[in-house]
Amino acid sequence: MSGASTMLRAAFTNFGLQGLNLASKALLLFVLARYLSVNDMGMFGLLLATLGIAMYLVGLDFYQFNTRELLKADVCDRPRMIRDQFVMHAMAYLIMFPLLLMVFLWDILPWSMCLLFYGLLTADHIASEFCRILVTLSRPVKAVLQTFIRGGIWVYALTALWLMDSTRQNVQTVCGFWMLGTAVSICLSVWWLRDLPWLAVLRQPLNWRWMGRGLRTALPFLMATIALRGMMVFDIYTIEHFLGRESVGIYVVYVNIRNAVFSFVETGIVLILHPKIITAYQQDDRLACHALMRRFARLVIAVAVILTVVAAVMFKPVLVWIGAPLVYTENLGAFLLVMATTVVMAVRTTPHLALYACHRDRQIITAACVGLAIAAVANLLAVPAYGLVGAAGATLLAHVLLCIIMMVTLRSVRVGEPQP
Repeated sequence: MSGASTMLRAAFTNFGLQGLNLASKALLLFVLARYLSVNDMGMFGLLLATLGIAMYLVGLDFYQFNTRELLKADVCDRPRMIRDQFVMHAMAYLIMFPLLLMVFLWDILPWSMCLLFYGLLTADHIASEFCRILVTLSRPVKAVLQTFIRGGIWVYALTALWLMDSTRQNVQTVCGFWMLGTAVSICLSVWWLRDLPWLAVLRQPLNWRWMGRGLRTALPFLMATIALRGMMVFDIYTIEHFLGRESVGIYVVYVNIRNAVFSFVETGIVLILHPKIITAYQQDDRLACHALMRRFARLVIAVAVILTVVAAVMFKPVLVWIGAPLVYTENLGAFLLVMATTVVMAVRTTPHLALYACHRDRQIITAACVGLAIAAVANLLAVPAYGLVGAAGATLLAHVLLCIIMMVTLRSVRVGEPQP
């Protein structure tokens, strides 16, 4: 009974933290919409989109390899794997940071944001990797708490400051609070992992062969991840090119609501069940694997639909209530299309995870690249003709087709011969 009580208490704690995290994201969005100019909102949106791509470039998607390795490794081997993973990331920083100066040379972001960009990129990437490690090591409540500290709790302090001091209402202040919350979350992550046998690592040399094998495995995943991420931000860059930064500011409000909902689905369900499904597959326990996948699909779709409906219903009344510029409520068609994409993205996670668990990496990469190509062509055609509605519709179309491709691929995997 005590074990069941502990599990129930952990579940309630997890979803309570998830709810607080979602509330923080909603509060941040509405505070930004209320106090930032539409142009500044556009710059913040471009910053988020660029950071999203850059984090995967410096991360090299190495966690795709290391997650599987940690799950099947002995406890004594895990500290060495974590150490070697971060050595890989440090080398990636040395290579990618100079290349990322193109973001400022091409005027995607102003040079005044350079230090904040690199600081946020480094801190948020390290915190994200620690969050994945915590989940992989079956510490989901700590992972969710870490996420809340990194992206949620500082929002309340920011809101209080802005209510008292209007001179601090700018993007730089947001980034400063974000970086502080992220730094605290990293320190806590290190503390929570102190029980691993770290002293043994001091006697172990770097395993360059293992890192090389990880790179060979992870780099193809990086192509898929960049393609999937590109599908989510290509519309933003296309809007900036054809319609200007203020239009980006409007669209970013819609996209951030979509991302907040999908982030709740990812951290509350995907990250928690993801290691269990992979472990069941690795142990060749197909009954458990199928049961987990059915549970996963039901939870993901149900939560995404409920939150999407709530967001769609509350969107306009809340913006009017807080006194945000009316321009945000004048493109409801685009907003509803963006929110519909949330549900499609949630549906897609099931075949995507199933293909990943089955090691169908090549099929995932192919599907993601096709999806990016569709998103690019559709946005380039639709945005000049239909504006924000065209961007939202083009992105929705790309995600629908990607979801269909993955479902068809998964069906063929189930009925076909096992992959060697």
